[in-house]
Amino acid sequence: MIWAFHDVNPNTDSTKLFRMISALRIRFPHAGIMCGITLLAGKADHGGLYQDMPIGHKPWTELLCVDSGRRRFDGICKLARMNVEPSVEVVSHGLVHVQHAALHIDAQRMSIVASCQWLGADAFIPPFDSYNADTMKVCEEHGITLEPVRKNAWHCLERYPFDPSHDRWHCHPWKWTAEKFEETINVA
Repeated sequence: MIWAFHDVNPNTDSTKLFRMISALRIRFPHAGIMCGITLLAGKADHGGLYQDMPIGHKPWTELLCVDSGRRRFDGICKLARMNVEPSVEVVSHGLVHVQHAALHIDAQRMSIVASCQWLGADAFIPPFDSYNADTMKVCEEHGITLEPVRKNAWHCLERYPFDPSHDRWHCHPWKWTAEKFEETINVA
């Protein structure tokens, strides 16, 4: 079984995220766990990428208004440097949480490669599962594994009832309390 936490960002409550990871370790000790990190985000007090969610159809001007001050990076830096949770694979979710298929190849290259290099990651989960031939080319050119959601049959915990027999799950930690997550995966 593999789990992926999408939308991990400077606003993420790292204590809650680490509790969710621990819950998975207790329930599924051999599961692989990935954290898809978006490095730049707007200011949001609920842990999401921007205060007003969802962001799928926001204008570019709003998506590029980032507020990722260093003080808010502490928990994400710990995770990215694997100091706190060494069994978690850190993967890129882009510099900014945008639909990469809508970007020019050079903008995709900047987002994917720069974020992977900063994180020390060798995999990329495209936000919104939005990718195209250019995304695949950038990843291939730079030895980065592309991890698309639909193509690889990931189930979203926010959309599907949890079934432990399915081997690929993802969720967005900002949409959960630690207690509700634990209850959902039968750990509580």
